Amino acid sequence: MPPEGLFNLKTAQDLREKLRHDLDCLKHSPNAYEAFNFFVTAEHLLDWQFPGRPSQKVKRVCEVERNPPDHVPPGERRETLPS
Repeated sequence: MPPEGLFNLKTAQDLREKLRHDLDCLKHSPNAYEAFNFFVTAEHLLDWQFPGRPSQKVKRVCEVERNPPDHVPPGERRETLPS
């Protein structure tokens, strides 16, 4: 049987600590890999904190940041967040 929790991430508090770590890494070394880690962790934190009740607003922010409009193939339109 696999161990419970992946890399000792078992609770929402654990994932919040990972999010803080990801933010520190992003501030120290701003690059696509660190940004990806931060936004994916942020998106999934809500799933861990409130199972079955994701915040659509935060999920939308994460989705737009993960898939910015400049990465949309020609002919497709993707919604952007208001400024």
